[in-house]
Amino acid sequence: MGNFFLEITLLIKPHIEINGLILDEAHCLVQWGETFRPSYSRLGAVRQALLKHKLSNKKIAIAAFTATADIKLQEIIKASLKLKNSQIFAISPYRNNLKLAVRIAWTLRCRRHLLLNFINKQQKESGLVYIRSRKDSEELSQWLQELNYKVSAYHAGLSALKRRQIEDQWLEDKLQFVVCTSAFGLGINKPDVRWIVHYQTPFLLSEYLQEIGRGGRDGKKANTLTLISEPTGWLDPTDQQRNQYFLQQLQKITNK
Repeated sequence: MGNFFLEITLLIKPHIEINGLILDEAHCLVQWGETFRPSYSRLGAVRQALLKHKLSNKKIAIAAFTATADIKLQEIIKASLKLKNSQIFAISPYRNNLKLAVRIAWTLRCRRHLLLNFINKQQKESGLVYIRSRKDSEELSQWLQELNYKVSAYHAGLSALKRRQIEDQWLEDKLQFVVCTSAFGLGINKPDVRWIVHYQTPFLLSEYLQEIGRGGRDGKKANTLTLISEPTGWLDPTDQQRNQYFLQQLQKITNK
């Protein structure tokens, strides 16, 4: 995305015809716009810059697509992209081929036991394990590798080449599953993903919908499992601590 903005000077040449802009995964404007990809928050200025240097009678339409945007998120996206008189086309995210399950993990040992029990029932089908941090993805992946699972950790801290290698290995079934953060999944389509595990609970419902949406894209059944700490946090406070951290980060962004 950084290179794109560096090349704006080329795009604004009058002889280059641009009739529209298409933005996929538009929810990233909100979830990543101030941290992971700050340039996303400036996308609304791109069309204005292009229009300023085009013929006066030219229009540049813009379309934004996402599978996870509630009404509040839609308003933020419209404001960020500087949309006026926009039309919204929405369908229900409900998919009846996804079987959803939630289990309480009383301790770290219990959490790992529930994970292994679930994976072993999937008969070596392709899947994904979502986790919230880079460090945790590395540690869990290493533990699973020691148990002879064909798995790799995936997060934004890896090089682009390494991430592409892991993606290709998973798509080609050389890896049964990937222990990944939310950095995994955008732009990747594997129809036969039969299961999704959230080893740690996602902070946002939109994240959950986005990530379980990787399963069962061929229309066949896919199982999902979300592991949560027991409600009091006495035995395992990690979920509460993690959610508190993400809430503080979100409030920092909101208060800017």
